[in-house]
Parts: sequence; structure tokens; C-alpha cells
Amino acid sequence: MKLHSVLPPIGLLLLLTGGCQGEAPPPVARPTVQTDAAPLREMIALPDGFGPPRWVVQPLGTPSFAPGPTDYLLVVYLPLLESGPPAALGPAGAPQTVPLDEVLLRALLPGSWWEHLPLENGKRRLTGLTYPAAPFERMPWHATLALELREQGRPVGLLLWLQTM
Repeated sequence: MKLHSVLPPIGLLLLLTGGCQGEAPPPVARPTVQTDAAPLREMIALPDGFGPPRWVVQPLGTPSFAPGPTDYLLVVYLPLLESGPPAALGPAGAPQTVPLDEVLLRALLPGSWWEHLPLENGKRRLTGLTYPAAPFERMPWHATLALELREQGRPVGLLLWLQTM
């Protein structure tokens, strides 16, 4: 083995670990809810049929020097303008239950209709019909879930989870 073939990876490793010694990563700030649709439209595809979005971007895990393939989660609330999700999303799938941080839930969703939802370890358990989330994808965001939210038996919005790939 030639010495020059080992030095670049070792040098990079020393550079990355040397900068971290003795320093804790900065604390992760609580995400801020965004309401501007323009930057969201640059990040994901937004079909017609929805009202003004509310969204947050959250880092996944511990922040690092080099972003990985799953470093960020995008959670979007889209209020429905009509009685149900747009036909472009396709048919509804099976119901699914998803836990969501209560602080984030309060910031994202309007009203307080969700306060009756079960609370476990600071997370509210949302249950709703699932819809295909692929129509919202745009690189580097990969749609993981689209969940219909109901208030008094009628659809009021869609909650989306997208993750960087």
C-alpha cells in the first residue's frame, strides 16, 4: 500500500475529529412555524385546492458538519379549500395513527379541536386517512406521509411529512 493512498482519508478524518474535541454541538432551537408559501413552493410541489400552508423544517438527530441523506424533516399543514383532498392525490388509503409533538401541533394547526386527542409523553396521537404523498415531492424532499385531518367528521386539512433524501 502506498502512503499517499492512505493520507487523504486519514487527513480528512483528523480534520473532522480534531474540530470537535472538547466542544459540544450547539443546542437545537425549537423550529419556527413558517406561513410564507413562496419558499415552500420552491421546496415541494403544492397542488391546487389548498389554503395557505403552515410549515416547519426540523433537523433529524444531532447536527453534524456534513449533512447526511436524512438530515431534515419538513412537516406541512395544508388547510382544504373544498370538502376533501384534491382528486390529483388519488384515493384515500388506510387510516394511520401518528404521534406529533404537542408544541408543534399547537403552532401548526388552527383552533383547538385537537386538544381531545390522546396525549402520550408530550405527543398527541393523530389518526386519519392516508393519501399518496408523492405529488408533493421535489428533490431533495421525499414524501413519507399525507394524513387527512378531520374536525366534527369533515375533512379540514392535510398534514404532510417529507424528509430529505
